[in-house]
Amino acid sequence: MARPATSGPTVIRVVDTSGSVSFAGWTYRVGNPYKGASVTVAIVNRSVEISYQGAVVKTHPIRHDRSKEFGAFSTPNGRPGNKSQRAAS
Repeated sequence: MARPATSGPTVIRVVDTSGSVSFAGWTYRVGNPYKGASVTVAIVNRSVEISYQGAVVKTHPIRHDRSKEFGAFSTPNGRPGNKSQRAAS
């Protein structure tokens, strides 16, 4: 059973066709059932927490460059030129 998402700064990302999301220049796996879905990505303690509809579905150790988090949080819905973002709109 999935646990409720933890509060903190979050961003919305669309899961790509391989079942992954990009955050701060790194790709994190979410899973094939979530392809095309909008998920919430948050930094909680020393991990990246991915939630879908308010429940945590994946937790990964942080692998991205921490200095890129500011840019990731400043574009909460992804980059405007991202084709997967335009398709989900």
